Amino acid sequence: MSQAAPKPAYFGSSPLSVIYRAMALGEDILDQLPDIIVTTDPDFIITGINQACQIIYGGPATDLIGKPFFEVVKFKTIGIENAEAIRKLKEEGLWNGDIIYYNDDQAYYNYEHKLVFNSCSSAVKDATGKIIAYTFISRNISERIRQELALAKAEDRYHTLIESLSEGVIMMNVNGIITTCNKRAEEILGVPHGELTGKLVASSYWNAVKEDGTEYPLDELPAIITLNTGKEINNAIMGITKSDGTVSWLTINCRPMYREGFTQPEAVVCSFTEITESRKANERYAYALKASSDAIWDMDVQSGAIYRSDNFTTLTGYTGAQIEATLEWFMKKIHPEDRYRVQSNVDFCMKSNLTNWQNTYRFKTADGSYRHFLDKAFAIYENGKLARVIGGIQDMTQSKKLELQLVQEQVQKQRAINKATIQAQELERNRIGRELHDNVNQLLISAKLNIGAAKSLKEDNTELLEKAAAYILMAVEEIRTLSKQLNSSVLTTLGIEKSMEDIAQTLVLNEITPRINFDTNVLKKLSNDQMLMLYRIIQEQTNNIIKYAECTEATYSLQKKEHNAELIISDNGKGFDKNKKQASGIGFINIFNRAHVYNGKAEIITSPGNGCTLQISIPLQQADAYYGKHQP
Repeated sequence: MSQAAPKPAYFGSSPLSVIYRAMALGEDILDQLPDIIVTTDPDFIITGINQACQIIYGGPATDLIGKPFFEVVKFKTIGIENAEAIRKLKEEGLWNGDIIYYNDDQAYYNYEHKLVFNSCSSAVKDATGKIIAYTFISRNISERIRQELALAKAEDRYHTLIESLSEGVIMMNVNGIITTCNKRAEEILGVPHGELTGKLVASSYWNAVKEDGTEYPLDELPAIITLNTGKEINNAIMGITKSDGTVSWLTINCRPMYREGFTQPEAVVCSFTEITESRKANERYAYALKASSDAIWDMDVQSGAIYRSDNFTTLTGYTGAQIEATLEWFMKKIHPEDRYRVQSNVDFCMKSNLTNWQNTYRFKTADGSYRHFLDKAFAIYENGKLARVIGGIQDMTQSKKLELQLVQEQVQKQRAINKATIQAQELERNRIGRELHDNVNQLLISAKLNIGAAKSLKEDNTELLEKAAAYILMAVEEIRTLSKQLNSSVLTTLGIEKSMEDIAQTLVLNEITPRINFDTNVLKKLSNDQMLMLYRIIQEQTNNIIKYAECTEATYSLQKKEHNAELIISDNGKGFDKNKKQASGIGFINIFNRAHVYNGKAEIITSPGNGCTLQISIPLQQADAYYGKHQP
């Protein structure tokens, strides 16, 4: 090598590494460099260097001549220690391997981004075998290394992707031989690892069967059809009989792979998913449809097609040929008065991303009559979009008839209650009128007569005036008694126990001995409305006792029984026949209605000659919270 070349400018005051100098040149230039050649003497002192090395170092070759090679060149041997590589070179006269250069701060560079060289180092010997020099020839293999690394990464990503798939994947070549098989495929097919690779796809090894259980011909296997015709196969169903005799059902997709410029596939990729459980579920679903009395329907939102179970024919009377698989056909059969409401509800539910909804409507059947249907639907969303709607139709015609009958009966009952209430109110008004006319009015007339007489007598009229005053006081007392009977605020102010004293006094005046036994703890648990209701019943029954019982004793008891307050009013009177009109009189109807308002029960126990017992039972709960406020 010539050393007479002009001495170029020297870069820096110390030797610079290959990589450090190379940073200013750009990788596109460095990747195209020719071989670097360096020669040294037996002590590894540089004696020669070619132009390529000079370009990498960035300085003139003459600056490197005469300097120790291993001090000037900073490198790391790959796969072997530097010292071991130098030892082999010294002892064996030859070393060949890959190296990576690094800079002065010893920051090593990796394969992917920096310069990698394949270095061939050899000893030069004279005729006696003595080493007189060493040569180092380095070839830039960075681009090759990067391509190999990129290929390795691509292959690694490919294998990682294939192995991470939840589907089974196999690839076969142009000869129909399996070249690739992922772990999931082995699991689905129930074969040991590595057993499928190298086997023919068109082989009886698979024990393939069709959906009807017959053997699958080898030339009809989906992968073979794709290989022979280049056509894609989608969602083919196949059963594979395993070694234990069980059958795994698969859905298979096949895709051809072409070499550029060729029309015949060079390979076929098959992916498959096990659907054994879903197939069993479909069978169970089919049996469930047959067992269910509901008409099941399933609508694909994208296509608008609707599947309907056989029960729909049973409910409506339409034949399969008459039924159209569209929502429009169905809507036309809904009663005109219900159609707009149902259509609006369906549109709203579908736009509002609801998962459940239901409708009731009248549906025109094949014979022209309308039947009442209850339609419950469940929506299925995929990726946030409505995909399917599944529903069930129940025939509610008979229930509607019973419901209408019940409503009519309730209306009739309510009419009877209203009539009884009005009659009771009229009777109460008549009673108040009689009391005012027969008692208060007579007392006031008597007072007026006495006052008139006192006026005519100018002397000694004191007695007449005292009589008039007495009559007026008696009238006031009568009015007070009526007011207490009618005014519920008296009960709220005095309480039921004080109010019962008036009841007892009234009984005593009518020569009836009262016996009262009220549990105060029960009274504390009654709401004001419940207490007033019981008091009105007590008043009503007391009137019945005074008017009709012909008794000498009357007993009033209020006790707790389980979770209820139980009021019992009994007498030792003459009793009566419950089957006759007395038990259905206005007074008793009024009592039963009052108890019913608060979810209570009323019962009469009586017979001729055995007195009468009235039992009232109401829940020990706040009526206001559970039944609404009522003012009996």
